[in-house]
This record gives sequence, C-alpha cells and structure tokens, in this order.
Amino acid sequence: MVTLWRQRPFPVPDLADLPTSLREQLTAYSATSDGRLPPKAAHVYVSCWIRLYGLLCMEVLHQLDFAYTDMEPVFEECLRDLATAVGLDDPAA
Repeated sequence: MVTLWRQRPFPVPDLADLPTSLREQLTAYSATSDGRLPPKAAHVYVSCWIRLYGLLCMEVLHQLDFAYTDMEPVFEECLRDLATAVGLDDPAA
C-alpha cells in the first residue's frame, strides 16, 4: 500500500471528520511505517482490509448463505469497490 500511495495517491477522507480516538490510532499506526503511509491513507487501507477480510470471514462461516448461493459475484463486486477506493479502477493505470 505504501508503494501504491507513493506512486498514485488515492482519494482520502478529511481526518478532521473522524473521531479524535480514531485519528490518534491512525496516527500511531502511520508511525509504524515511519509515516510512509500517512494517517489518512492508513484509514483507507484499514477500511479496505476490514471490508475484504470481513467478507471472507462471512463467506467461510456461511453467514451469507441466507441471501447468496454463489459468492463469487459478491466477492468480485467487493474487489471492484476496493479498487475504486484506492484509485485502481482506471483501466489506464
């Protein structure tokens, strides 16, 4: 993610809109990479990871069986959304 951020910075939220505790935690996490991934980019990264890992866990634990019989299109849609979130939805990229 650090490489992606350096080569093609992606859209990020305004940290001022986040709760203080969350800003502090993202700042601390950013420090673990010596600031190479700023807190605002770390927020996007962690949010994407939560969504991807969460979907995977839901699938493995059959928590979406009530709605889906085929998870592949759900997973593909999630990947498209995440690609958009980090600016990789441009075919020219």
